[in-house]
Amino acid sequence: MQVANSLARKKTHFVAGHVEHLQLRALVYSCPPICRRNAPDARQAELMKTEKKKQKKEKQTRKEKKQKETQKKQKKENQKKEKQKKEKQKKEKQKEKQKKEKQKKEKKQKKQKAKQKKQKE
Repeated sequence: MQVANSLARKKTHFVAGHVEHLQLRALVYSCPPICRRNAPDARQAELMKTEKKKQKKEKQTRKEKKQKETQKKQKKENQKKEKQKKEKQKKEKQKEKQKKEKQKKEKKQKKQKAKQKKQKE
């Protein structure tokens, strides 16, 4: 009744989506004629409800799609980062191996030079 009274004061039609079916009927018949003219009947009210539900579902599906897309993007980014890390580690290992090989070669050369000096003496 409070809604009907406030509507009567404002002399505007009301949106039926927020009101349950039975309450809607009561409001329609308790409203003054100005309000009643613009008020939706039971069928329209049901349609409005279903439309709102559809809109909510669509919104939810959009949100879910966005979330899935962002998760996929994050997964791809994480995979790329992991690949880059692995590649860097491989490069570092190769560099270390090359350094060790150079050191071994240098040691061998030093030993050979030392042997040559001893043989000359």
